[in-house]
Amino acid sequence: MQLTFRVEAGHYTEIAKKLSECPPVHYLALTSGQFDMIALASFGGRQDMLDFITDIVSGTPGIVSMSSSIVLEVAKTRGRVLRSFMGRQQ
Repeated sequence: MQLTFRVEAGHYTEIAKKLSECPPVHYLALTSGQFDMIALASFGGRQDMLDFITDIVSGTPGIVSMSSSIVLEVAKTRGRVLRSFMGRQQ
């Protein structure tokens, strides 16, 4: 799951620390552009994601908005194109 966040100026460090401590979050980057932070997270199910949103995201001052996208398939990781992806038919 890819999560993108917009945060209030002055809250970057505290929000990054809080999100980094969450077990479902395994990657977090502060970014420029449309979003202020991008995270990759894994949840056991929809209820786990809902709990994360209601308990962590909604309860964290300075988070203005969050958007999520489901990763459907990984084509390349750690600099390597995955064989399973390369062998796919169009």
